Amino acid sequence: MAILREMGIPAVAWSTLDELAHQPNEYAVIDNMIEDTKTFTALALALA
Repeated sequence: MAILREMGIPAVAWSTLDELAHQPNEYAVIDNMIEDTKTFTALALALA
């Protein structure tokens, strides 16, 4: 997102995390990824 913002392009990020991002032993919860996918899908459909 930082690169887009530096170019003057508004950008936001969305991710459900367990507050371990970019740390040793980082992991992803499949249920979180599924819910994030639902959010992205709903947003894409709303903008279509």
